[in-house]
Amino acid sequence: MDNPRVGDRVDLNKLVVGESYMHLTNQEFYIPVKIKSIHKERKSGILWIEFKIIGDTGGRWIPNMIARRPSEESPFFVDDLKEMGRNLRNTKLMRAYTGLSHGPESKIASMLTGIEGKNAYQQEDELKKKAGIQGADPKRTQYSGRKTRRKIRSNRTRSKKYKR
Repeated sequence: MDNPRVGDRVDLNKLVVGESYMHLTNQEFYIPVKIKSIHKERKSGILWIEFKIIGDTGGRWIPNMIARRPSEESPFFVDDLKEMGRNLRNTKLMRAYTGLSHGPESKIASMLTGIEGKNAYQQEDELKKKAGIQGADPKRTQYSGRKTRRKIRSNRTRSKKYKR
């Protein structure tokens, strides 16, 4: 696959309603689709998959419903970056609920995303860069021990006017 954003092929037995990518067999590109419904016929076991193309990438010549047998190869793919982003978000929520510190949170997040040596917020920024999301890159290196403005002001000496 040429597109690094598209992950592994989805097993038709594990296909769920939601966003995914579809590979067009006659052309080498992937279009984002939203799967609306999946119906299985009892007698034949054929899966009827109804989907909607997201955006203007496809065209009118692509049908919005296809039939597949569970033994056939699936044309649908899952975006790995979206799944890693969801796992990272859930890790941050778990830390907020349980009151964990940043250390264990970053270890759990690095196991889920595969990005080593960074805290969860830095991992999130890196996943955004991989996904191509533009935005300001905040400095996430200092979390503790940062001087506040108040502390800096208290260390200043008084002017000669107020000296006693």
